Amino acid sequence: MNSGSPDSNGHLRTLRRSRDQHRLEEWRQLLERCGRKPTRKRVHALRVVTLRILAQLENRIAEQGKDSAEAFVAGRWIKLGENLRQALGPVREADVWLDNLNALRRSLADTNGNRVRSNKACIRQIDELKGRLLEKRRLWEKELVSEIESRRSKLESSAEKIDLAAHAETGAVSQSVSGVSRIREQFAGIAKEFPSLDAGNLHEFRKRIKKVRYMAEIFAGREPEAGRQASSIRKMQSAIGEWHDWQALAKREGHAHCKREELTELLETLAAEALDKALAVCERLTASVLKSGNDSHDSATVPAKKPPARSAESIGSLALENLA
Repeated sequence: MNSGSPDSNGHLRTLRRSRDQHRLEEWRQLLERCGRKPTRKRVHALRVVTLRILAQLENRIAEQGKDSAEAFVAGRWIKLGENLRQALGPVREADVWLDNLNALRRSLADTNGNRVRSNKACIRQIDELKGRLLEKRRLWEKELVSEIESRRSKLESSAEKIDLAAHAETGAVSQSVSGVSRIREQFAGIAKEFPSLDAGNLHEFRKRIKKVRYMAEIFAGREPEAGRQASSIRKMQSAIGEWHDWQALAKREGHAHCKREELTELLETLAAEALDKALAVCERLTASVLKSGNDSHDSATVPAKKPPARSAESIGSLALENLA
């Protein structure tokens, strides 16, 4: 069947409305649960679904036009959703840091009973840092609950209007420009602003490509190449995120002590290793995304400069050799 036929467009609109309703209902439930008890899983899930809705609404504004009635409703939710995303950020960041420290602690403790002095010092410092982070998380958790409570009625009211807008949508799904081309164009625009990636701009690059990835996931259902684009961008985000987490922990621990302790040095080593990996991944996969759609071959699978496969579990003990 022709993808541009009335029947096909009607089917796609029905699928979109169903997806919208399911995602908004998931978001409502998570908002209510986080307002009661913002656990690690709930905070992460609410943050992810909020980001997906933001990307979806921004894409819809692009399709319907900024002057449409739906754009006005979507724009209101986008402002509220961005505020919620920012409130979720500190709690989510603390959870990621605690996970990384737990993994690092396990790698240091797993020495076949031969715990060297530097291992013991690092483990002690990890426990101290975890204690401080848990205190911070409890504070950020209270602030998050307060933020949800103060904005919940506006968020839910705006979400109800988005439901109505989705039901009222009558325009055909745009087929004039493929999702793959749109994603490649947006990614190329961002890449042009970052001709050379380094520790100073890598985190900002990650934030800028996040919404492009979510847009790619929206189009992936009808364009498989968009799914490959999303996968490439996701891998870049993951590698950059690993580096940023270790770097942020190293800075936090370094500021807590007047002198360079074993844990600070170890975290800096982990951050340096993760930076090398992130830069290599971004170099390789940026070329893949920009090439996507121009040929049928997924260049992400072509052997290229392979980044070092290292993590807290695999290099924690290795990094300590430089501290002994």
